Amino acid sequence: MLIIYTGDGKGKTTSSFGVVLRSLVLGKKVLLVQFMKPDKEKSILFLESAFSNFKSINYGIIGFFKKGQAPKELINICKYGFETLKTSYKDHDLIVVDELFTALYFELLDKQEVLECLKHCIEHVDIVLTGRRCPQEFIDMADIVTEMKELKHHYKEGKQAKEGIDF
Repeated sequence: MLIIYTGDGKGKTTSSFGVVLRSLVLGKKVLLVQFMKPDKEKSILFLESAFSNFKSINYGIIGFFKKGQAPKELINICKYGFETLKTSYKDHDLIVVDELFTALYFELLDKQEVLECLKHCIEHVDIVLTGRRCPQEFIDMADIVTEMKELKHHYKEGKQAKEGIDF
């Protein structure tokens, strides 16, 4: 099964974590691959220590950049992460690829290569994909697509991110 959480609203990664937790409790092997995020959050570190059937890998660097100006280091890291995903998918029951669409938007991965890989992988493993700007080809392939739409967000009122809510 292929599940997508996309859109400009908050909750894409958080929704994928609900699927992760359900799968872990059922004893399934879960791999979380996070693009664009260099560090693991406390919640992920906890899951790694609490569940031997959970593995998380981050592929990102600290900093911001514009589309078309991604550092070569980040492009190489993301390509390596995608190669790792292609070789390890059969070892898991569920794979969550967080911020995949963001990595595609910034041209860190090749869209056609990712689509071809997914066509093959979803025959063997359930996959959840997250990120803004999901291309139509992925929506067409998916079994479930949820679009998060922002109606109101505390950042726009000048409030800071809150631990336990935003990270």
